[in-house]
Amino acid sequence: MFAYDLVIKLYGFAIRMASRKNPKAALWVAGRKQAYERMLEWRSRNPGKLLWMHCASLGEYEQGRGALEAFQRAHPDWRVALSFYSPSGFEMAVPASSVEKFYLPLDLKSQVERWVEMLQPSLFVSIRYEFWLRLLDALYEKKVPTAVLSAHFRPDHWFFKPWASFALRRLKRLDSIGAQDRESLVLLSQKGFENAEFTGNGRVDRVVEIAKNPEPVEWLERWIQGRKLVVCGSIYLHELPMLLPLIDAQPERRWLLVPHEVDRVSVENISKELGSRSFALWSKGVQAVETPILILDSVGWLAKCYRYAELAYVGGGYGSGVHNLLEPAAFGCPSFFGPKHKGYPEAQALLEKGASFRAETVNAAFLEDFSSEPERRPRASRAALNYIEEQKGASRRELALIERFVRA
Repeated sequence: MFAYDLVIKLYGFAIRMASRKNPKAALWVAGRKQAYERMLEWRSRNPGKLLWMHCASLGEYEQGRGALEAFQRAHPDWRVALSFYSPSGFEMAVPASSVEKFYLPLDLKSQVERWVEMLQPSLFVSIRYEFWLRLLDALYEKKVPTAVLSAHFRPDHWFFKPWASFALRRLKRLDSIGAQDRESLVLLSQKGFENAEFTGNGRVDRVVEIAKNPEPVEWLERWIQGRKLVVCGSIYLHELPMLLPLIDAQPERRWLLVPHEVDRVSVENISKELGSRSFALWSKGVQAVETPILILDSVGWLAKCYRYAELAYVGGGYGSGVHNLLEPAAFGCPSFFGPKHKGYPEAQALLEKGASFRAETVNAAFLEDFSSEPERRPRASRAALNYIEEQKGASRRELALIERFVRA
C-alpha cells in the first residue's frame, strides 16, 4: 500500500497546485475545508442509524438515486449522508432536504479513519466502481457493512492486474456487489468473487421516471415551430468540428447545442467556434425563431428536451467517455456518439439493437435518409424504448440488496 498512499498524496498536492488557476480544482479544495467540522456538528444533531452513500460525481448519483430514495421511504428513521468526490456531483446534485451531502476526504489512512469514527455509519454504499482502499479498510475494521450498486467491471481494470492483488483482496471483502450488467457478473465469478449478484443499472429507473411525467418545454416548442430537431447534449468544444458539417448541410433543422459545462468561458468558446453562423443564446431569450442554432447555456433542461428531438448527439465520446445515453433512449430518441464508449455497456447494447449509431457513420446523407425513409426513425425509436423496458427494476433489486444489512 506504500505506492498507493504515495499516489494519493501526490494527487492531492497536484490538485492544490491546480486550484490556483483551475475553477473546478478550486472547488475541490474549497469544498473540503471545514467539511469535517461541519459534518461533526451535523452528526451531533442527527444521531442514530446512518446510511453513508458515496458517489464520484453527478452521473453516479443519478445511478444510486432510485435506491436511495426507496431506502428513505422504507426507513424514515435512518439518517443519510451523501459524499461526492467531484465538484460536478456535489454542486449539481439536489437530494432531499433530509440528506446531508459533503466532499469525500483524500483517501489517506489518518483522514478516513477519523471520518469513519465521527460518522459511525451503520451501512456504507458506493456507486459503480468508486473504490477507495483506505476507506474500505477503515470500514472493515469497524465492521461496517459495505456494498456497491450499479457496479461495472472490465477485464482491464487496474485492480485485476497481477501487481494489484492488494486491491483485489479488499474488494473481495465487500459484503455485496450489485452488478449493473451480466458481463460484469461473469467476470467477477471468473476472478473468484463470491459476493456479487445482478441488480442492473439504477439510472434506468431514474430516466424512466423523468420520461413518464414529461413537462412541456414551451420555449423549445416556440423555437422549433414544427421543424425537425437535433439535440447535441453535454458536448465539448473539441466535438464541434465533427458537428458543424452536419449543421451546415442541414440548415432547415433546428440544432440545440448543450455544453457539458455552462460556465462563461465554455459558452464563449463554443460561440466563437460557430463563427459567422446564425445562433442565439438561451440566456438572452429565445426570440429569433429563424435562428437554426440555439446554445442552451443553463442547467436542468437537457433531459426534458430529448422528447422533442428526432435525433440526439451525446457528447463525451471523443474524450473521457460518452455521457448519458439513457436519457434520450427513455424518450425513444435515437442517438449517435463518438468512439470512446468502452466501459459503458448501455452504449454497446444500444448500438447492437439499432437504437444508436456511431458518429463516423452519421453524415448529411444519413440524416436525409433518416428523415425520408418511413420506418428508419420509428424502428430505432422502438429499439431504444425496448432496451429501457428490459432494464427497468434495478432500484427495487438494489433496495433488496442493501436491506439485508439493515439492523433493527
